[in-house]
Amino acid sequence: MNARSGAALEGEAAAANAAPGGGGVVGQQQQQQGAGSRMQPEASTLERRGVFLVECRDRSGIIRAVSDRIEAHGGTIRHIDLHCEQGHFWGRIEFCYDCSQWSADSIRADFLQSPRGVVAQLPAVKTSLLMLYEADDEPERRLPMALLVSKQDHCLVDFLYRWQSGELPVDLRCVVSNHPVDPHSHVGRFLDRHGVPLHILPCESRFSNESAVLEAVQGTELLVLARYMQVLSGDFLKTYGRDIINIHHGLLPSFKGAAPYRQAHRAGVKIIGATAHFVTDHLDEGPIIKQLVEPVSHRDSLQSLARKSKGLEQRCLADAVRLYVEGRVVKGPENRVIVLE
Repeated sequence: MNARSGAALEGEAAAANAAPGGGGVVGQQQQQQGAGSRMQPEASTLERRGVFLVECRDRSGIIRAVSDRIEAHGGTIRHIDLHCEQGHFWGRIEFCYDCSQWSADSIRADFLQSPRGVVAQLPAVKTSLLMLYEADDEPERRLPMALLVSKQDHCLVDFLYRWQSGELPVDLRCVVSNHPVDPHSHVGRFLDRHGVPLHILPCESRFSNESAVLEAVQGTELLVLARYMQVLSGDFLKTYGRDIINIHHGLLPSFKGAAPYRQAHRAGVKIIGATAHFVTDHLDEGPIIKQLVEPVSHRDSLQSLARKSKGLEQRCLADAVRLYVEGRVVKGPENRVIVLE
């Protein structure tokens, strides 16, 4: 956060808390706590959760504009995560509200659609996103996505387990593999049981299956490469036109490309890692979303390095997708990812 933005936000919060009648959610709540009959409803009556994500030009009053709108409808802010840099503001505001007082349609109008809504009050808005959740914290809309896989299935199996358990609340439209998958294997049976289409699309030559893959993933808004060991062409990325997340079995920017386990073992590294990143037309150079590491030593063989790395890859990929679907991942300047958590 730059110095001006920090001072502006601190002044904004102080003014909101000090002013009679309260201009901000925090100040209003503090006054109401001593006002008996004017106490806000208990948290149990705030039946729904919402998330507002915005990128705009930085200036004072941004948080106030959002908090005032939430407060006007009896809501409360749960979390605010923000970052300011080079005159830009990125913010994620999570709030609770009573759906009997503020309907989903009204919230969308108040934030996004109305000429007097929140977005209309903010300066030079580049992107904005509103996510609403049901009573059981189920997203009002699950993000439609597809998984692309190759021979190794450890990331696929882990992802499917987390998806089944509800840890990754996405709309899994299909799984695409460029290698055969036995329909009687644990993966084949799982996908059949849950009604997830499996497309076997072998690649006989470089990029030869990309048209078929694009057809299979139509209607999705995210692709996840769960150890998909095939480079995607620039034409594929341009045609798909949406985000693609890859898991690399190495700690980028070190050990790019093929055989990172072997590269790390030969280098005698003392930590190994996994990297989840966005896919670009530059191999293994996309913006990094998440990295995990684990210490190793000279006693580790190539096999033990691979075994340890696989666990990191599973967790790292799941963490990156969770952060993405929760609206915590934004692309910042200079090929960097900002994670609002």
